[in-house]
Amino acid sequence: MRILSYALLIFGFFYICYCQLVVGPLSRVVLHEQYAKLPKQESYSKDDVGHAILFAVRDMKQHVPLFIIGAFMMLRGAMILDYTKRPK
Repeated sequence: MRILSYALLIFGFFYICYCQLVVGPLSRVVLHEQYAKLPKQESYSKDDVGHAILFAVRDMKQHVPLFIIGAFMMLRGAMILDYTKRPK
């Protein structure tokens, strides 16, 4: 049981690290993709800028991995460790 809890702690930590490393390159890809979708004109209206921001945020939200998965793995591993350390 303790091996499972340590494995959950370690895998949860590595998953959160992986998520952190993915966000940077992913944001650059979304930036370039959204920049290519902008209309080619001299000036932009407030609506054009608002739509560009909305689409960029929506695209990032769809592609960014969930950090909460790693956090729950670590929490569950810590709970198992706490339970197994208690004297019975």
